[in-house]
Amino acid sequence: MREQAADTGQTRRAFWRGFAAALPLQLATVPFGLIFGIVAVETGLDLGQIAGFTLIVLAGASSLVAMELIQEQAPALIIVAAGAMVNLRMAMYSAALVPHWQGAGWQPRLAAGYMLNDQTYTISLKAYQEGRFASLPQRIAYFFGAGACTIPGWSAPVVVGVALGTQIPPEWGLEMAAPALFLALSAPLIRTPAHMVAFTVAMAAALPAAALPQGVGVIAASIVGIGAGMAARRVLA
Repeated sequence: MREQAADTGQTRRAFWRGFAAALPLQLATVPFGLIFGIVAVETGLDLGQIAGFTLIVLAGASSLVAMELIQEQAPALIIVAAGAMVNLRMAMYSAALVPHWQGAGWQPRLAAGYMLNDQTYTISLKAYQEGRFASLPQRIAYFFGAGACTIPGWSAPVVVGVALGTQIPPEWGLEMAAPALFLALSAPLIRTPAHMVAFTVAMAAALPAAALPQGVGVIAASIVGIGAGMAARRVLA
């Protein structure tokens, strides 16, 4: 009984350690959420639509892409495909975390898929690689602690941004904040020559692809950039 109580206490502490580790990162998430809420109002979505969007899509970059395509009145299929393209990195995140989650059931895995983002991945993988937690329940709890911090850190500022957005004149042109912020968030992710090739080729392809209707240009430029990056990685390896 004592050992079981000790394990429970350690798991609980792991959860709060994950929460605390993610807390400082919300300094960047909060203004991001505020701007997204304002841009969503400028796009013409109502509060219910924005709330549903925020709770379903816990991904800032793909949310900004979706807002851009909604403004262009792109079909829903194109919007979903573009968001999925932007979030392809989540598949790589999942693959990196799998060795540390061996033996976990489908329920925590499913919940982790919902909470997986740049912050929860970075924080958790670092802790796992440093060997901070010996047991699987502690590793899982640490991840969910980080997720419990990042979700309100994103959704609450969005609500505030929605409230602010209704008070800001349309002529301020805040819709330009979305692409500007997306570029600012993307820049730190360019770390290798292959990343630079993918970014450069995608940007070059986006210019002529912008003439394509219904937001198809975003997907086309993404595919071309990803292909170029993968080719460059093989050549430079």
